[in-house]
Amino acid sequence: MSRTPALVVVLCLLLTAPAAAQAPRWTRATPDGGWILALAQAPSAPETLYAAAQTGRLFRSLDGGASWQPRGPAVLAGVRDLVIDPVDPRTLYAMTGYPQPLRTRDAGRTWAPAGPGLHSVAALALDAEHPGVVLAATAGGLYRSLDGGDSWDLAAFAETQVAAVAIDPGATATLFAAVGNEGDPTVLWKSTDRGATWVETPLSVPAYTRGLPRFAFDPAHPGTLYLAFAVTYDFDSTGPVLRSRDGGTTWTELPAASGNLLNLAVSPRGDLFAATAYGVARSTDFGATWSPRLPLTFRFPGEPGDTISHVLASPTAPGELFAAGVTGVWHSRSGGARWAPRNRGLLAQGVYSFGLAPDAASTLVALGNGSVFRSTDRGTTWRRLPRTGAAGPPIWIEAFDPRHPETIYGLGSDGQADFPLVSQDGGRTWNKPRFPYNCHLAGSLCDVSLGRIAVDPHDPEAFYVSGSYFRHFGPSGSFLLRSDDGGTTWDKLAPLESIAALVFDPTRRGVVRAIGCDGFFQSGDGGASWQTAGRGLPRKLCTGAGLSLAIDPQEPRRLYAGTAEGVFLSTDDGATFRPMNRGLETAQITSLQIDPANSDHLYAGAAGRG
Repeated sequence: MSRTPALVVVLCLLLTAPAAAQAPRWTRATPDGGWILALAQAPSAPETLYAAAQTGRLFRSLDGGASWQPRGPAVLAGVRDLVIDPVDPRTLYAMTGYPQPLRTRDAGRTWAPAGPGLHSVAALALDAEHPGVVLAATAGGLYRSLDGGDSWDLAAFAETQVAAVAIDPGATATLFAAVGNEGDPTVLWKSTDRGATWVETPLSVPAYTRGLPRFAFDPAHPGTLYLAFAVTYDFDSTGPVLRSRDGGTTWTELPAASGNLLNLAVSPRGDLFAATAYGVARSTDFGATWSPRLPLTFRFPGEPGDTISHVLASPTAPGELFAAGVTGVWHSRSGGARWAPRNRGLLAQGVYSFGLAPDAASTLVALGNGSVFRSTDRGTTWRRLPRTGAAGPPIWIEAFDPRHPETIYGLGSDGQADFPLVSQDGGRTWNKPRFPYNCHLAGSLCDVSLGRIAVDPHDPEAFYVSGSYFRHFGPSGSFLLRSDDGGTTWDKLAPLESIAALVFDPTRRGVVRAIGCDGFFQSGDGGASWQTAGRGLPRKLCTGAGLSLAIDPQEPRRLYAGTAEGVFLSTDDGATFRPMNRGLETAQITSLQIDPANSDHLYAGAAGRG
């Protein structure tokens, strides 16, 4: 089952205004945060931080992460590292999927490739004592620029893959490079004259080792450095973590630093921190032991409860840490003992589904990046709910029980078969009821896809589930089911192919509307039969984005349809529709909800729009 990520926006509709009044405008109500792929702190201005989000947008903070502002267009798709100029905090480099790194000299407002001639750049290192000197580890050797990346010359290791390069911040004439072509061992080389000459060290890591070499230097103990072969996108494997206490002459492997390690950082006091897929761990004895014990796992995670790709140790405030996670930026002033989100203004949350509680008009529940968020003030502020329960959070929020707003229906998936999920505590925990369609014992050639789940407001004990099923050695087709006992038993109704949204009329029993790939439909007998309607809707309704429907509870003849071409309004019971997208930029709409206490408020989930 595929669901398209979206961002939440909010609209205040002035339905009682004169016809000539200005059209309604959309504004954001997105939860702060989002999946942060890279995080960096300016060496010359520690209060300045940059965060690169999965959306491709760069954010900057000038107050130590207390607030964030977007910078420039969303051009940093797939970024894995940010490197800030050690002298100018407005100049930084982004390691992306491009052959060359991107560079900005105006704090992210504009970007351009950092010079021609580079191929497959793996890492950059900037010389703090010589502004403009940049080293680039590439697939064809080590390159040097003397002008900040405008031009490059080969410095060493011609036609050889250099996987990483680093400059010792305590002795900037000392350089390290991890060198080795694919299939060959990775060998560590050292230079003590800024790269004029190089000496091969005894450290050689076997070719089968997986992971990206990352260096970390201990500012409290000169000559102590770490080399971690960290995982990138494969959380199941990692290479060794090594330590040198003599400036890289000899190395010791740290077997306690194992599993899901993504990055390392060293504090001004010499404490070592590991960013992992399940939180942050700390070592106070040069990596010999860790708290909590590595490897961190889903059952035994660390704090914060997030996948951490980068951890930063403030150079000026002992005990202060920043971390980049799937849900946003995290901050600690206690050396990692306690963490708090630091995301005000960082609007990069991929909210792909949300719901509005029926008797508490100010309460919203949203899904984003594998987490459940809850707002009690119409989306002004949000709180991330802890992940609990065996079933995990759903991939889509479907409906609320109109009598018990803490009961929420959602859609889950095991990657092959979708299934309903029910929460009875406002989205904190989720349970899986019995369901007649599944892929149990059906092999790999099986698929169950759910369209929508809806609750009948005239009979709240009844909820409906639409979808389709396929079995290679069995029957296939569409289904529409009704359960009156919480999913213990199910009744079959007349199915429609590819139903994407299903809504009930709040004043007329048995009147149901549905939208799907084949159009807009209405039923007057609770789904036993269907008739086509919806003139004016786009002809191509299934274009990769989701479809949605909402009905005005105070004016049931007023319907809203969310499509790949924006929001459409009907004022004649669904017979005809017209677009209403002022301020929405004709976004692809995946979710729609109306405030039940004030139908002037319409909430929409818009795919990929920030």
